[in-house]
Amino acid sequence: MPYASAVPESNVPDAFSQFALDLLHDLREPMRTIRSFASVLAQKGRRVDDDDTTRLLTDITEAAKRMQRLIDDTVTFASADGSLHEQHQVNVEEVLRFALSNLEAAICETNAAVTIDPLPTIAVNFGDLARVFQNLIANAIEYHADDLPRIHIGCSRSGPDWVFSVADNGIGIAPKYQEQVFAPFKRLHSEQEHPGTGLGLAICRRIVESHGGRMWLESAPTAGSKFYFTITERKESRQSAAHS
Repeated sequence: MPYASAVPESNVPDAFSQFALDLLHDLREPMRTIRSFASVLAQKGRRVDDDDTTRLLTDITEAAKRMQRLIDDTVTFASADGSLHEQHQVNVEEVLRFALSNLEAAICETNAAVTIDPLPTIAVNFGDLARVFQNLIANAIEYHADDLPRIHIGCSRSGPDWVFSVADNGIGIAPKYQEQVFAPFKRLHSEQEHPGTGLGLAICRRIVESHGGRMWLESAPTAGSKFYFTITERKESRQSAAHS
């Protein structure tokens, strides 16, 4: 599933994080090679009457795919310091449309319905905000209950803060896990139940906090979830709006 934008490596603030990021980038190429060769061998294995060989090669291919996702998401998390990214006045509705276009296949496949409040124009990094929306909406689709996914994007004002929300009618999260889900690599479900790396929400919170905002959720088992995050409108943005 594509993400909104790549983040420059130079935005990683400390030497250890930069070292880890460089290492992950170095791991990407051999992992692509393993994945490519395993895929070729798996295709050849299907042409011979050897179920064990085919199964093993398929397992190797799937493991390589999971490792590739883990490397990519870890790189994203390590470099998700949005406070250092260039910010412009952007229409949040356009950001959301971009995120939804990246999720078009999943939305169509699940017949998900997405409703949207009126959204403002604010000073923010387009790619960072798109990544937050995309992760939250993708989770709402992935963790839907038996009913068709129903997702609502909300927006309200609280002092200098814009408060955005992504609400769903999914399986929900028990109170004792509601803080844990934001921790890196924390997963509440197995890979077989819900594929993923356990970094999506950690990336979202890291981006929001680097913008000076905060992220939290309200949820209960079988009652859906509602994720909130804030973006503070910068003083110069308010002055510019007042003079326009």
